[in-house]
Amino acid sequence: MTLTGAQVRAARTLLGWPQHRVADELRTRLSEHRSFEAGIVELSALQTSLLKRILAAAGIEFDDKGHGVRMREGKP
Repeated sequence: MTLTGAQVRAARTLLGWPQHRVADELRTRLSEHRSFEAGIVELSALQTSLLKRILAAAGIEFDDKGHGVRMREGKP
């Protein structure tokens, strides 16, 4: 499954995370993360996998069609 900047932006909103938190968690520059969310650059396969795991650990679920995100039930 691919991961889009819009999905990450939606996940951040659900979690209440600013962009710099995701960049820090992913160990990338804030400017690179901003460019990803804006659709200017793509993440590597390794970064995509890591970011999915980071967001999943925080309670984010991706829909099975790869278009949206939601909070996992039971997560605040």
